[in-house]
Amino acid sequence: MTAARKISEVADALSQASFRLFSDLGYSDFEILSESFTYRKFGVDDPLLRVGDESYEIFFILEGTVKVEIPLVSSSARERIATLQQGHTAGEFSLVRAGKVTADVTAVNDVKTLASNRDKLSAVLHSNPALGMQVYRNLSSILVDRLVDTNLLARNVLSQISLF
Repeated sequence: MTAARKISEVADALSQASFRLFSDLGYSDFEILSESFTYRKFGVDDPLLRVGDESYEIFFILEGTVKVEIPLVSSSARERIATLQQGHTAGEFSLVRAGKVTADVTAVNDVKTLASNRDKLSAVLHSNPALGMQVYRNLSSILVDRLVDTNLLARNVLSQISLF
């Protein structure tokens, strides 16, 4: 595959999947971003990300479903906190926070993704300031929504705990 064809194919995939992280971007922005992506496929039960691992990968789901689970503190059980499909991302926290993965992300069925890593994607965003500003603005909105959801969940759980 020629470089121009790969750029066009990846740009098409990014624009058609409607990723929230890439809201309000134009096709030329997708062409710029496409150079930092590679296709990655996962089979049933294959891990994309594992709790405790150092990872700077970001996965953009094109096809299939993944589950996001966190370990429960009091046991070896796991709690599913999300199910992600086309148009969702996993690992986007790595764009703003270095550290270990905080949730297991596992393929439920055959999954096709576009993957990048923090260094590649950040380099593209930093060399294209308007594009970077829009992506980081979108990421901020995503993170604020998750924080609000987490606060509501924590408030509900705390209201059910008896102090007696």
